[in-house]
Amino acid sequence: MLIPPDQGPAIEGLSVPYDVYWVLRTPAPLAGMRLPASGWPWEALHAHGFVHLVSLASCKQDPAPLKKVFDERL
Repeated sequence: MLIPPDQGPAIEGLSVPYDVYWVLRTPAPLAGMRLPASGWPWEALHAHGFVHLVSLASCKQDPAPLKKVFDERL
C-alpha cells in the first residue's frame, strides 16, 4: 500500500517529507528524496532497510552503505 507523503516514518537526520518521502515499506522500502547535501545520513536510510540508490541527478557523493545501481542525470 502506498504511504501518503506526510505519513512516512521518521528518519534520523532527515525531515520527512521535505528531505525524503516514503512511497512503500513492503515488499521493499521505496522512497524519493531531494538532491543530498554533504553529510547526508546514508546510514540512517540503511537502518530503515534501504540497500540501493537510483540517482536521476548524478549524485557526486558516496552513499555507503547504500549501493548505487543507477547514477545519471536525466
